[in-house]
Amino acid sequence: MKKIFFTTILFLSALVSFAQTNVIDSTSAISYSEVVKVDSVNKDELYLRARNWFKTNFNSSSAVLQIQDQPNGMLSGNTNFKYKQSFTSGWATTEGLVSFEINVIVKDGKFKYEIKNFSHKCTNYSTQYQFDFGIITNQVICPVEFKMTIPNWRNRVWNDIKTQSDSQAKQMIESLKIGMNTPSGVQKSDW
Repeated sequence: MKKIFFTTILFLSALVSFAQTNVIDSTSAISYSEVVKVDSVNKDELYLRARNWFKTNFNSSSAVLQIQDQPNGMLSGNTNFKYKQSFTSGWATTEGLVSFEINVIVKDGKFKYEIKNFSHKCTNYSTQYQFDFGIITNQVICPVEFKMTIPNWRNRVWNDIKTQSDSQAKQMIESLKIGMNTPSGVQKSDW
């Protein structure tokens, strides 16, 4: 009897532990982060390269950049991309912006990027309904419910937003890595 009791307790505690891990992972906001080595390049040069990258890749880098802290080697900004569903069913009700944050931190010989806080907002006010999906997480099933919508449609839009966010982030990361390996063009003089 004791063996059955202890086996049951052990099984239930393992099940509860497993369930807690899955819940935490599946509801975390999507984000991208990596430390990238750039050999033989000092912090100041990497900072200039990061600032140049922001200037090159955004129409108004001054509007995007919220923090420019050269002594601490940090640039931080908020930006967005236009979202339009990749399928036609109900597209006008979700058309809008996905905003997100990008941080670049530099040290001698390396930099770290963080792309995070993706959030969807409908900006098409010409329709009767606008659906904001809010913070984009790793959840497979859309966590947001809207009146007059079916779960299959919400899940399809949810996954489309995640796919487009992933594509945008990966393009940005590739561009940033190229930019951080391109000399700033600023030459320091001993005079």
